[in-house]
Amino acid sequence: MNTASVPPSKQSHGTLRDWARHNPQQIGTLRLVLFAVGLMVLGLFGAARANPAPPEVYDATGRCTYAAVRFDPPAEALTAVVSMTFQINWKIQNTGSCHIWGNDILFVRRIDDIPSQTNAYPAPSQPLFTSEDNLNPVNGASVTTDMLAPPTPGIYVTEWNMRAPDGSRFGPIMRQRVQVMAVDSIPPSPIPNEPPPSLLAVRLADAASVVYHLLPALLGISFILWRANEFLNKVFHLSSAMSGLPHVIALMFGSVSMWVSVHQGKIESETSDRAAQIIGGPAWLIVSEGNAVLLERGAGFSRIVGTGIHRLAPHERVRGVIDLRTHYRKGSNNVLTKDGIPVKMDVDLTFRVTEKNVPGDPQSAPPPP
Repeated sequence: MNTASVPPSKQSHGTLRDWARHNPQQIGTLRLVLFAVGLMVLGLFGAARANPAPPEVYDATGRCTYAAVRFDPPAEALTAVVSMTFQINWKIQNTGSCHIWGNDILFVRRIDDIPSQTNAYPAPSQPLFTSEDNLNPVNGASVTTDMLAPPTPGIYVTEWNMRAPDGSRFGPIMRQRVQVMAVDSIPPSPIPNEPPPSLLAVRLADAASVVYHLLPALLGISFILWRANEFLNKVFHLSSAMSGLPHVIALMFGSVSMWVSVHQGKIESETSDRAAQIIGGPAWLIVSEGNAVLLERGAGFSRIVGTGIHRLAPHERVRGVIDLRTHYRKGSNNVLTKDGIPVKMDVDLTFRVTEKNVPGDPQSAPPPP
């Protein structure tokens, strides 16, 4: 048949299929790479979804959303004297579509490191100005919280956020650091209000977030591998509890770790994998010199291989081993002649199996039609 007469689509399809059949290692590596890339994309997607923009709350009555951010936070921490009251001024910018905040919008404390006079303050909206000329007004709220400094000097943090009329919290967590000092002590050097995290801490946090969101997928894959290994152990009666696991991994990703070794006309049990003998490939088959191996796949003939290292296809296993070396047999037997005379016969037999007729061998009969 002329190859030029075959449509190009069929030629490329056949070529790709042949390449995939003759390059199982590359196909397995490609599956492993795609699997790893899929896991990484899944982890990055989960980590990105776990750290969204400041949350919003939808108001069904007004058909708008509540959202907020802290406006113009101080660069340095505040100072306070132990057990004394002090105030913190907060400016919260309204970034949602609900432009009017009433007294039912509250500024709520989240942690109790620094006590306050009350846990929630009304945060009605009002214009916040971005310049001394009162130009470009920004809609938001200005809240003053009355705080009580802890009795022990140190650095403390208070956290607050916004609460909608239905009780849902919205907006980011707003933090303020406070340096609490003893009475009549020298004022400490100012420290930043929000200490910038180190690059290593950010990278470790990102990596931990990715791994955390990969855990469900990894647990699911581990469960599948465990159940598949148990299934193979029950079906093929494998000796070790984890004997079927390399076979499952090899089928999934093409990474072959099982070996079958043939030497002197038999399978060497010490160096061969029991699971590879029973189940078959994917596995490596090592055939020493002077041996031929008959392989089967799917209860049918597959191929015959000789000396060398061969890769067994999935579920291709050793059906028989033929020793091609020269064999010597010697024996004796007592027989009776036609006249009834006992005779002792010594027999020496030399033979070997060859791939074709050698000079001096009788010609074999033609194969049947």
